[in-house]
Amino acid sequence: MLINKKVVRDYYDKKQILNFSNESALAEEKVIMPYILKKTKPSILDLGCGNGRYAKLLQGHYREYVGIDFSKNFISQCQKKYYDNCTFLCYNAEEFYHGRYDIILILGMLVYLNDDDIKQLVYNCKQMLNKDGIIIVRDIIADKRFFRKNKLFHTPYQQIRRTEWDYYEFFSDFKRIEQFDISGTGFTGFIFKVDR
Repeated sequence: MLINKKVVRDYYDKKQILNFSNESALAEEKVIMPYILKKTKPSILDLGCGNGRYAKLLQGHYREYVGIDFSKNFISQCQKKYYDNCTFLCYNAEEFYHGRYDIILILGMLVYLNDDDIKQLVYNCKQMLNKDGIIIVRDIIADKRFFRKNKLFHTPYQQIRRTEWDYYEFFSDFKRIEQFDISGTGFTGFIFKVDR
């Protein structure tokens, strides 16, 4: 089965919530932030930026931050907030191809894309990543691949859960620097860099 982008977009436009708790967000930030802060004033592309959480957390630590999300409502909310050197744009992540970045964040959004869209996104990321740049991916890893279609908070919802090997396959042109579990969340993260 394939993800219907309209169903997922409508869910986020209507609900305007991210599907994890504050505790999970804090656990994720505790693991991911050190990787970001290792780089001095990086340019950051946040694909699936949602409510702009990382723009706020990292304010003052980046040269440039570009947040991309397919939810017009999320982007509208982000654009009303003032963050120095930030741009928020409404795009499907796999269609965005502009600029060069030291860090690309792909946090919790690949489950909402079909395989062909992920392949296009990864190809674009490879072209947009600066030398010595990194991609940080965080998602839920399943023991076996499955399609989830139901109602979440009384609104239609879809996602594809993938295996660890699916992620290795998608990022096969990259060198995997690290893989980590985010304690207490069910999330797994990967750090990739271009293998040049």
